[in-house]
Amino acid sequence: MKSCFYQKPYAAKIIRRFLAVLLAGTMLFGLCACAESKPKEAEEIEPITVEVEREPGPQALQTANEAAALALRYYIYARLKTEELIASDFDSMPDGVFESLMDELVAVWETADALATGAEKITDQAVLLLEAASIDQTAAYVQPQAQFTTLAAKGSDFSMIPLADNGGEVIDRQTWAENLSKQYDALRGAQRYKQLAEQLGTDTKTAVEQMALAQKVIRNAADLEEAQAEVGAYTRSINIVEGYKTGSKVGLFIGATIATGGGSLTALAGSSMSVPVAGAVIVGGVDCIVDVGKTTSSIILGEDHQVTVDFEKAGDVIQPVSMVMGLVTMDPTSAVEEIAFLGEAMMEWCYPGKVTGIAVETTKKGNSLVLARLIELMGENIPDVEKTLEGLKLHFPKEEGVSLSQLILANTVDSEAALEKMRELNAQISAADQEDENQSPPPQETEPSDEGGGSLTGEQQEAGTGSITGQEMAGTYSGSATLQHVEEDVEADDSLAVTLQLGENGTGTVDVYGFSGEAEYTGSAVTFSVKMKADGAAVYCSFKGKASRSGSGITISGIMNCSMMGITFASYSWSAQK
Repeated sequence: MKSCFYQKPYAAKIIRRFLAVLLAGTMLFGLCACAESKPKEAEEIEPITVEVEREPGPQALQTANEAAALALRYYIYARLKTEELIASDFDSMPDGVFESLMDELVAVWETADALATGAEKITDQAVLLLEAASIDQTAAYVQPQAQFTTLAAKGSDFSMIPLADNGGEVIDRQTWAENLSKQYDALRGAQRYKQLAEQLGTDTKTAVEQMALAQKVIRNAADLEEAQAEVGAYTRSINIVEGYKTGSKVGLFIGATIATGGGSLTALAGSSMSVPVAGAVIVGGVDCIVDVGKTTSSIILGEDHQVTVDFEKAGDVIQPVSMVMGLVTMDPTSAVEEIAFLGEAMMEWCYPGKVTGIAVETTKKGNSLVLARLIELMGENIPDVEKTLEGLKLHFPKEEGVSLSQLILANTVDSEAALEKMRELNAQISAADQEDENQSPPPQETEPSDEGGGSLTGEQQEAGTGSITGQEMAGTYSGSATLQHVEEDVEADDSLAVTLQLGENGTGTVDVYGFSGEAEYTGSAVTFSVKMKADGAAVYCSFKGKASRSGSGITISGIMNCSMMGITFASYSWSAQK
């Protein structure tokens, strides 16, 4: 069945208009900037440095941020421990050592799965809270736009940049600056955290299954009498572990030179950055950067709190449409880590012969401060370039590189501490959800029915009084969702047919315009989500509402928001009684 947003005759118009707004800047400029063709001589302009300060946002967003950061950090640790096993020489190990490594790896991935599951739950609740706060508007919270500053820089190395595939058309540095200075509303940020958590969750669940299988192969090998058969079992075990990496939703790479013993990790930075033909980016103040796409993401680890990416090596890794985040310790006195937004579409930072230098800091107010500058390398003296980098507290990748053991040491996470922190964050978001429920206006009472409905004593029951049991909630709720808001230049149906089926155990299913999804409820809070996919595009519809007694029945009312690629573009009100 076609999605309601594409089935009408104006389908092409919807796709053109909506996707044009989302993708024009990222795909057009990002891809063209790195394309190969003869550039036209460009006009010189005054150089600029971008300075953008971003506030942490609402508490729900901050909690989702910490949860995603915690799951991300431990996922990195699990992947590095997996690399350690793959790179191990089991032939030279004493008896039982390889088995112990495998047992440890299984335990690590089980913890990673528990943390990713927790992050998924927390980010999902955060999205629902922020959506509930945006009933009358599509964005729950917009950060101040006045924080973006361009500062004049010394020197004349900042020429305008020709777009290679646009007939020599020239874009100025303002285009580059705007990409890095984009502000993000809280709802969109939480949705990105949720996307990352879901991708991590998919990988960790697969990893637990595959590692357990590899563990079983090794344990069975202990019963084998022939040494050759035992070696074969170890080889099969490692092959299973390596096979997991191939199908991962999240790729792990190194933004530094890899020294001997770096395992099978792919490096995206060379030891010499003197002539970066395709351009590069150096980000300081973060331990990794994450290129978060719709279905897949790439984690690029750094060294000494700096990540370097050579676009010539990263062309097949970086996605044209994405959001770029950095994992940073916001408060050096605590173990809490958070994610800082860096910009969108890393490929837009790709300029041949130049480096986008980015420094991430934390202000006294707890805001993230991002400083960025384009640095000319082609034809420049290395000492001059190094001096410019030092101005942003950046440096060239080290010649000696980083080893796998160093990466593991730098990214080791205490399992018990991580699980305890995730429990704290879960309690935090649950308290926020309860507070939101308590602050919601009470449902209106309904007029008595002329047909004599009511209690056995003949008295009319008040709507919404008393707790609602699972047995009362169970049943079918059908009705049409009515369009309340739609973004300009986006067309959507005035109404959507919705059928919700709830069971007594707090879960259920939903059908929205012929597309099925999952539903759940806790107390009087009801949520459901549906993915509408047609013609390669996907629209996500999520609902949050409340259940109340209405006469002798139960009524569910709330708002359903529809989004594409993390941006909410339409909202519907829905109410139904069983």
